[in-house]
Amino acid sequence: MASTDPTTQAQQVTLLSVGEVAEKLGVPASTLRTWERRYELGPSARSAGGHRRYDAADVERLQRMHLLVESGLGPAAAARAAISGDPMERTEGADAFADAVIAATRAYDAEGLRTLFVRKLEDLGTIRAWTDHIAPSMRRVGEEWYRGSVGVDGEHLVSDALHTALRARLASRRTKGQDHRPVLLACAEDEHHVLPLLALQCALADQEIGCHMLGQRTPFSAIAGMTIRLEPAAVFLWASIVHFDGNALASVLDAAADRTDVLLGGPGWSVEGGTHVADLQAAVDAVQQAIVRHPVGA
Repeated sequence: MASTDPTTQAQQVTLLSVGEVAEKLGVPASTLRTWERRYELGPSARSAGGHRRYDAADVERLQRMHLLVESGLGPAAAARAAISGDPMERTEGADAFADAVIAATRAYDAEGLRTLFVRKLEDLGTIRAWTDHIAPSMRRVGEEWYRGSVGVDGEHLVSDALHTALRARLASRRTKGQDHRPVLLACAEDEHHVLPLLALQCALADQEIGCHMLGQRTPFSAIAGMTIRLEPAAVFLWASIVHFDGNALASVLDAAADRTDVLLGGPGWSVEGGTHVADLQAAVDAVQQAIVRHPVGA
């Protein structure tokens, strides 16, 4: 019988399956598959049956990726750093980002605005990008409008650019085959500020949670009717300004009963009932908790 090449034996020892690498890193195997699909962080080899096999260099890259994501860097930026071996990329601070948004708005640079938003979302992920950079920059736009240095046209331009960037991110993360009860998102009656709702939809899609989006100016009667028909795990409603009859929310609360969590976001709520959430991260957490609390078939 021919002897086995020691080099081949050593190489075989270093080749790990996706499950073994997932256990080594402490992440789900599905996460490794997502990193391969989205960021080209795949294995260098395949078994004769086509199964993933990771060598030592592959595992080292994935360990860098995992550490960078755990440190708070967005997955896209973390992947670039993990693949290149460069130190963690530093993104500009919130003030510098807002300055860039204001400058592009004044220059009517729609493409530049879209690029700013898309890159920030990719680098940091939806929650960090929105909370630390995008939302503050939009407040700056509002302040500049109040001072008269940005017109209504500029305000509409930057809103449209952000809308486009969020929709593009959502399209790249659309999920199928949901194994949880539906999640319903809507603006309150006469509420036309839909961007925070889109940000939540993207943040949930980042967690592979799909939603039914009703959008702006949705009558409470329509929200209540859809709640009865779909029996969602959660209904999230956004209101930036109080401009509706507080009693009207009662129809949604009645429809939800004890089968659905009603979550309220934005500063426009001064009503009793429902669960108020303070920010985007809290909204995502509340939806995830509702999904667990109201499983399919319950």
